[in-house]
Amino acid sequence: MMSQGRGTDQSNHLSRLEMQKLRTMIEGFDEISHGGLPLGRTTLVSGTSGTGKTLLAIQFLYNGITHFDQPGILVTFEETPVDIIRNASSLGWDLQRFIDEGKFFILDASPDPEGQDVAGDFDLSALIERIQYAIRKYKAQRVSIDSVTSVFQQYNAALIVRREIFRLVARLKQIGMTTILTAERLDEYGAVARFGVEEFVSDNVVIVRNVLEESAVDEPLKFSNLAVQLT
Repeated sequence: MMSQGRGTDQSNHLSRLEMQKLRTMIEGFDEISHGGLPLGRTTLVSGTSGTGKTLLAIQFLYNGITHFDQPGILVTFEETPVDIIRNASSLGWDLQRFIDEGKFFILDASPDPEGQDVAGDFDLSALIERIQYAIRKYKAQRVSIDSVTSVFQQYNAALIVRREIFRLVARLKQIGMTTILTAERLDEYGAVARFGVEEFVSDNVVIVRNVLEESAVDEPLKFSNLAVQLT
């Protein structure tokens, strides 16, 4: 009887240690990822151009609202909010309605072109505060950041940028956000990401690759048509 009790205690302990997942409701993804994205952690989504990284980041937020009533924040370093809303609309996603309802917020974090020459001054403190404020204001549970590659491209100091991105990710993790970071890679089977350091600021990595048969450009992402590697 004593040994059975220890076995039960051990089983309960392992069950508690099992990583919790947040479902994405993206077709095929939750099945191959065994339940979704790790809850309260940061996932790097990396792929070559046209593999649907931005689409995945937005769909992760959109599905969180439509399926679970979980508000989301999109931090964009590339596209303007107007373009994001317009592109999402072509997929049948009415982001503007969710913005008006206070469930979706786009934070435009495009770096100031006039401040790119002095790499030593690069600091994300103000952005971190803006993101935290938006999370509190909208009671967000999901965050997507698109993309870190664009930050590395605009500042000629990879180690400084890595340090600042790490600070941002650490803060998001500290407050329990489940986060997607997108990054670009140059080759389908090459390095994880373009600058070789992006994967070190995240807890895990999802690599998306194009396969021969692709979804139509006006359809939501379907992982039956993408090769996905989880690391």
